[in-house]
Amino acid sequence: MIQLNFEADNAAAALGTTPVRVGYSAHEGATSSSWTDDQLEVVDSRPVVYPAAGSHANKYSAALWLGSSAEAGVGCDDTRGPHRELSPRVATIPSDPDAAREAYPWIAFEGRWGELQKAFFNGPTGPNQKTQWTRPVSWSDGWSDRSYAIPTGGLFGTNTTDFFCTAVERGSAALIRLLRNPVPTLVFLSALLGLVIFAIYRATWTPVAPLRVGRRRSWGQILAASARMYVKRPTLFLGLGLLLIPIAFAITLLQWLLLKTIDLLGVVTGEAAGSWAFVAAVIGTTLTLLGLGVVMAATACALTEIDAGRDMGPVGAYRLAWEHVRPLMRALLLWVAVWVVLTATVFLIPVALWLAVRWSLVAPVVALERNRRPRMTLRRSGELVRRRWVRVGSLVGMSAAIALLLGPLLGAILIFLTDMPLATLNLVAGVVYALSMPFVALVTAYVYFDARARLELETVERVTELPPEISLDAAT
Repeated sequence: MIQLNFEADNAAAALGTTPVRVGYSAHEGATSSSWTDDQLEVVDSRPVVYPAAGSHANKYSAALWLGSSAEAGVGCDDTRGPHRELSPRVATIPSDPDAAREAYPWIAFEGRWGELQKAFFNGPTGPNQKTQWTRPVSWSDGWSDRSYAIPTGGLFGTNTTDFFCTAVERGSAALIRLLRNPVPTLVFLSALLGLVIFAIYRATWTPVAPLRVGRRRSWGQILAASARMYVKRPTLFLGLGLLLIPIAFAITLLQWLLLKTIDLLGVVTGEAAGSWAFVAAVIGTTLTLLGLGVVMAATACALTEIDAGRDMGPVGAYRLAWEHVRPLMRALLLWVAVWVVLTATVFLIPVALWLAVRWSLVAPVVALERNRRPRMTLRRSGELVRRRWVRVGSLVGMSAAIALLLGPLLGAILIFLTDMPLATLNLVAGVVYALSMPFVALVTAYVYFDARARLELETVERVTELPPEISLDAAT
């Protein structure tokens, strides 16, 4: 519902003037606007309302809106369209209660407007039992003066608000499944938790030896060594991560310019708009991978220098990586081209994921083995990953997931704890993401050294017969 407040003694007097305040309901509250406010769109003296898709929230414009309270709703309300214009016919209810009930019997109904269910599945009460119906002026004293439209893009692909919206949506769906059919959900969650606990228990985490990188390490030791190396040399690896911040701004700027140009050309809906959005996503993915590839190459070079006992800073590491930047760019561009073609088909996405793990060691291969030809680089990475796909994929994937989720998770927590602007929250998430990506690079480098050691040590001849150590002749 929406409510119009007038400065008038009665309804007849109100009809001769314009409203002074407007309230659009949203969940348990409402958002206020003056009649002359820029946020309120008025057409032919009628306020324009944008209802959120699948929601009972009303907004003043087309956007994605965030709520983190009961009044505004926890989650996101989407009014971006596509839209269909409706012009409702206004009907008034008689002031006399008996005449009103006769004309509109529903206003006297005191039951639930829906199914009778437990908890929040229960149908809502009708409007005649709401404060905005019984005491509308008092209710308007609690209207909020603002609501939060979500920025369209996060820094470097990390968007706190996207993460928050998705998390609330998935969490709500999971809660509904749990309450409606608890046994399968509880069994699944218990099995998943048990698997995680078993993996942590069975993994070998010690000794944590980050140096002497050219050796085999267990799954847990790779993660532990990467974390220890990062903590012992924070200046080096934080400095390596700083490179990703200007790259992030460049990606955001290029995508914004592209989409802004599309808007100016009038391409806002349909397949054409979707195609341009896909192009913007490809640009972002390409630049992201190129930036991450340089960080990985610099990290691998830094590890070998530290292992040899030489001092190394972020500038020196990037100087070493820059010597291999051309073959690295060629290999990564070929990687992206294949990825885009496969993912564009949709049904070949599993193949794209398989190749992503198989080619995940491209950067250290180029930096440390001085491979110059893109196809040979990808082939060498595949050789190192062969028969170790699950091991490599779980290590690189887990470290990447930690880096991807850390910033948005921090931002989502800050949504509830602070009044920080949403654009600032996205910026914080992006910076945290950029500074945590060297950890992913460290894990990738240790995986490379481990895979190379295992591959080269596999050439040792395996004994098929062991010589006896004691005599089996009868004792004399």
